Amino acid sequence: MKIKSLYLAILMLGLSSTSVLAADGTLKFMGNIGTSSCMVSNGDNAEINVPMGTVPVERLENDINGPAVGFAITLQGCKIGTYYLVLDGTSPSGQENVLALDEAGGDGVAQGVGIKVTDIADNPVTLSKQLDTVHDASVNITKENESGTFYLKAHYYAFDTDNLTAGVANATATFTIIQK
Repeated sequence: MKIKSLYLAILMLGLSSTSVLAADGTLKFMGNIGTSSCMVSNGDNAEINVPMGTVPVERLENDINGPAVGFAITLQGCKIGTYYLVLDGTSPSGQENVLALDEAGGDGVAQGVGIKVTDIADNPVTLSKQLDTVHDASVNITKENESGTFYLKAHYYAFDTDNLTAGVANATATFTIIQK
């Protein structure tokens, strides 16, 4: 009798602890493992500082685009192929391809302004989007161990001139170089 009771108890425990799981979606990771030895050659540990200078609030109230500052990301020792620049960072609400200031909304931080990055021909560099091989900045390497350079520009962009204030205007973005 005890054995039947034990089996019944185990059966009941098993039935009561069963949960129903349903799949809501699928993650599919796709990519390649490459052999490129391409390295970023400028900057310390691939950290590139872009000095934006000081731009008066009055200038941004009259022209929402501050003066452009040129900078470059140079690759060296690359294998043959096309390399694309993917830029990631935080954007202010409703401001596509505008880089938010570090500690936005904090004490002493400028308000109503962010930073836009463009290529040398003033085409905007997309921010935090999937790689777009048609529009993203690219460098074509045609010989083994060749170097290449992404020539870029950055400028302050006043997206809210009604609430524009002076203050610290630093921003941070990460970049990834992708070979296709």
